[in-house]
Amino acid sequence: MNRNQPLFIRNDGKYFITNEDAKKWDQEQYNPEETRLPTLMELEKEDRLANEKVIENLSPEKRQEYE
Repeated sequence: MNRNQPLFIRNDGKYFITNEDAKKWDQEQYNPEETRLPTLMELEKEDRLANEKVIENLSPEKRQEYE
């Protein structure tokens, strides 16, 4: 990750970059051993999928509270 690019941090301590920076990163050749930080949308999607997984594993009575 280019240290000159701005990083942002969520309340839960996870870092993310802007969509524009992610697009630039994806279009350019970088060291394959480096990984780019996720975008805010990617983090939110990851959180949503994790929450859905938790809800799926709840008992039917508890699951109704979320539906």
